[in-house]
Amino acid sequence: MPNHDLYLEAIKSYSKQFKQTFFEVTQKGIPNYENISDIVIAGMGGSIFGGKFVDRVFGTDKLLIPLKVLSNYELPAYADENTLVIVTSFSGNTEEALSVYYEAQRIGCSLFVITGGGTLAKEVKSGRVAGYIFEKRHGSEHTPRTGIGYQIGAILGLLSDLDLLLFSEKEALDLVDYIQSFTDATLKNTRTTNNISQKLIQKIPVFISADHLYTGAYIWRNFMNETAKHVGFSIEIPDLNHHLLDGLLFPKNLQNNLIFILLQSDLYHPRIQKRFKITRDILNKQKYLNISLTMSGKSREKDVWETIVLGSMISYNLSRIYGVNPSTNEMVDYLKQQLGPFSPDEVKL
Repeated sequence: MPNHDLYLEAIKSYSKQFKQTFFEVTQKGIPNYENISDIVIAGMGGSIFGGKFVDRVFGTDKLLIPLKVLSNYELPAYADENTLVIVTSFSGNTEEALSVYYEAQRIGCSLFVITGGGTLAKEVKSGRVAGYIFEKRHGSEHTPRTGIGYQIGAILGLLSDLDLLLFSEKEALDLVDYIQSFTDATLKNTRTTNNISQKLIQKIPVFISADHLYTGAYIWRNFMNETAKHVGFSIEIPDLNHHLLDGLLFPKNLQNNLIFILLQSDLYHPRIQKRFKITRDILNKQKYLNISLTMSGKSREKDVWETIVLGSMISYNLSRIYGVNPSTNEMVDYLKQQLGPFSPDEVKL
């Protein structure tokens, strides 16, 4: 099966991935962590999608203790034995995740690993750390971003089981059904995704979002970069309203290169919705191409999944248009080769 077909099969399997890990992680002997005061979720690239999802979707109402999402080498200074550090790595060999893992061990943090293999899987199998090694049963053997269902499902299942997140099994099953139905509908009616794909050819997309949909914009941008080998950027309201709008005059002819994609939701704060309208008016006055997409507003988590599916398909379409392999990451692999192997000796003391 060609790489494009394998990649598409993984997108079709997001709901199955989510269901698998949400329910499996709770069967893996999660420790009875006591006196947890805060959470750090550490990971890179596609492996951090679960952390970003729970932070932006549930951080204001259903997450019961503070959360920091970390994509770097070092834990915050306040991390201690009452900090639950969740290290996520699809490959199990991501050096930033390993660095955080070793530091958390040294400090004595409560620790849990979510991985698909590699060094971290060996740590779990040896009994040195509690964790969940997920099997890649539903596509995405080599591409963490199309294993997004695994990552989000495992994080939500873990935090729900620990009573740190108010998200029930019933809600999980409802979300599984919704992801699948929305994916099926998107694949059946390709008019929207094909139309947007055509508008993005040889344009630089700037994703404008707010609140929970910043996660969707972040993920869509990553898919553009890695899947379509197409540059893209994401920025959010209200912050951009305090600087970006005055930066649209130069360089001259910037309108020939940029296209703004506004991701909207009726679940936004009323003032945020008003800011979107005014922002789009300004873009139109400055003669910038722009596309407005309004999610269903059924729930914050469903809004984000709609964005993920749309972004996945549009990035996939562009990979076919450009004739590039959606599954490979040549430049990222080159950078890792130039960095050389990571050693635990490089961990902060």
